[in-house]
Amino acid sequence: MTAKKDAAPPTWAFAYALGGTVLLAIAGLLFANLHESTEVFMVLTVVFAAPGAFLLIAGAVARGIEITRG
Repeated sequence: MTAKKDAAPPTWAFAYALGGTVLLAIAGLLFANLHESTEVFMVLTVVFAAPGAFLLIAGAVARGIEITRG
């Protein structure tokens, strides 16, 4: 008999990284408009940058796990 390899559920590493990159790009565009209304654009920058950074790091970690299991 052959031993079956443990099948891990697929992760969404690429989707996490892509979503994080898009959110960070939006945050960068908002950061460029800080001279117009500083308080509003700084809050919006943080609102988009925080989940963007989290998703980008989560995608990198998930991809690393996929590579080591593969």
